Amino acid sequence: MANFTQNSNENLSLEEKRQKRLFNYLKKRGNHFTLQQTIADALPKFYPYDNRYNFHDSRARMIMTKDIQAINDSSDYEKIIISSAQGIKLSTKREFEGYINSQFASVFARLKRVRRKAEKGKMDGQIKAGLSLEDIDHIISAFIDEEE
Repeated sequence: MANFTQNSNENLSLEEKRQKRLFNYLKKRGNHFTLQQTIADALPKFYPYDNRYNFHDSRARMIMTKDIQAINDSSDYEKIIISSAQGIKLSTKREFEGYINSQFASVFARLKRVRRKAEKGKMDGQIKAGLSLEDIDHIISAFIDEEE
């Protein structure tokens, strides 16, 4: 990540320059959500895209999303970027509390689904509860055969 003790951008990689520029853009926007497409329009040198196509599927949006993740993961940037359908912005404390609770709920719901899948996978080859060993037609088959 960027070393902010430097006075210039000359020693920064393109990725670091892009992330620093994105962060500074969001700082200037203050407490306002901004759509990623609007940011790409404002910073075309860093996030070029062809506006004849859907921005959501563009390389510019994917790069910006990675930059947002890098900024949030970096200790060089003290602020936190949050995102919603309204766009992205630097977070207030109150917004962050709601945002992080929503993120945790999403992660826990996904973990619950993954655990259910793992449990199903473990059941493969076992006999269903309440059936006798002679009733082998009711052996659980959690997976399809490679040939199917």
